[in-house]
Amino acid sequence: MSQEPQRGVREPPLPLPSQPPAGQRVTHGQSPYIPGQERSLGYSQPSVHPMHIHPTASPGDNSGPHSFPPLDHSLPPPHLHGNPPPMFARPPPMPPRFSQPPPAMSRAPNIPYQVAFRNPVMMPRECSPLWLQRGPPPVPPCPPLQGDRAPVSGVHSGISKGTVLRDAVGQEEEDLKWLEEFEKRVKSYPPSPPPSAESTAGKKVVKLAEVQRLVAESHSLREQLCVLEKELTRVIDSAEEEEWIHLVQQAEGVKASLNQILDVFQDQEFVGRTKILLKQRRAKRNRVKRRKKERQLEQEELKRKREEEDAKIDAWRAKLQQEEDTKRREEAVKCEADSVLGEVRQKQSEGQRMLQLLEALADLRCTRATQAASQGRPTDAEADHRFTTTTEMLSKIVKEQLKEYELEEQTLRVMMEESASHRSAALSAKRDANFARYMDAIRKLLFGPTATAEEDAGLSLETLVWRRQDWDQYIVEQQHPLASAIPVSWILPPEQPHSSWAAFKR
Repeated sequence: MSQEPQRGVREPPLPLPSQPPAGQRVTHGQSPYIPGQERSLGYSQPSVHPMHIHPTASPGDNSGPHSFPPLDHSLPPPHLHGNPPPMFARPPPMPPRFSQPPPAMSRAPNIPYQVAFRNPVMMPRECSPLWLQRGPPPVPPCPPLQGDRAPVSGVHSGISKGTVLRDAVGQEEEDLKWLEEFEKRVKSYPPSPPPSAESTAGKKVVKLAEVQRLVAESHSLREQLCVLEKELTRVIDSAEEEEWIHLVQQAEGVKASLNQILDVFQDQEFVGRTKILLKQRRAKRNRVKRRKKERQLEQEELKRKREEEDAKIDAWRAKLQQEEDTKRREEAVKCEADSVLGEVRQKQSEGQRMLQLLEALADLRCTRATQAASQGRPTDAEADHRFTTTTEMLSKIVKEQLKEYELEEQTLRVMMEESASHRSAALSAKRDANFARYMDAIRKLLFGPTATAEEDAGLSLETLVWRRQDWDQYIVEQQHPLASAIPVSWILPPEQPHSSWAAFKR
């Protein structure tokens, strides 16, 4: 990699690209890109003196006779002069190294100065022949350069800067004069004639509102004509000449207006378009009615589904409530049975324990008798008979007592179930009473303590009709922008009401 140059030390000049032979023109802005060669972006050709450039040439001028003159190889480059100008006092900026050439510029090159005047004058495709009688004044072309080299002095090819400025001023004056004459010619043309009545009548758009207006106007004119006819019939013998002429003129004017409207209705094209519009309007109304009916059916179907869902939800809630009540009742019965049937169950457990004790005593005597027989000791048969009789009698007594305990337990259970049912009925009645009191409190809160009309509406037909008449005043169509359905539940006031309603909050 190249090292940074030290301050105050000038690096040796970079080798310039190969120069073209003498007499060959150089095209600027199209030099090939050489990777690794560091060149200044703003210093493209240091060997061309600024005075050699044509004063009217543009930076992109790369063609025509006014291109740059060939390079003078006899002059050394500026960086080799003994006293270089300030722009060459420091080395040119070094662009970064690229691994590949930069993309081509999308901007098109400038149009050369003289080539622009060699192109034909662009004219619109469609224009009036009068506009072409006199074209714009000719523009004098730029004089060609004499020889391959441009003079070093400030005068270029014998034309000074003052001459160029005077020519530009004269050219501008001629352009202004031509524009003024062109404006006068355009203003002198007659205006275009208005469109004919036939073309406008053929393109007239028929509207149903206009047809309705014509029909209403024809009916009105017919009524006026009938009134004038009756008036003329009434004053046919007694009217003066002026009055009669005035009435006849009115009748003729009304008749002319009516005939004009009738002529419009006798136009087959007008009638055909009106029929088409009526057919379209009828189809639109039928379509609107059909869509409205479909929406009503959809709403009814949605309402039916909602009612079915509500019924399912209510049944599910009732089932859950019933299961909860049954479970609660069983738990209450069990707790009461534990407290009431404790004595009976204790007696039953004592009887079962006595039976188990008698069975264990019989097993023990049998075991001892078997052991004594194996040892050769005889047993008393009378004692065995007495033991067996006594144990059987005791077992019979205990079993009878256990049966009595079971009957007592069943009786107590029936009594507890009856009391539990009475208790559940009492609880449900109490719950219904509490709910009724709650609804009564809400009704009083909403409608006040005296609500006789609301209470009597369910019993009196006159009150019901009166209430329905008051409510029917507010019935509107469903498509009304302010329409709303009656809520299915109570509407409670918000926690933070408006300032106008805050005074009524308690």
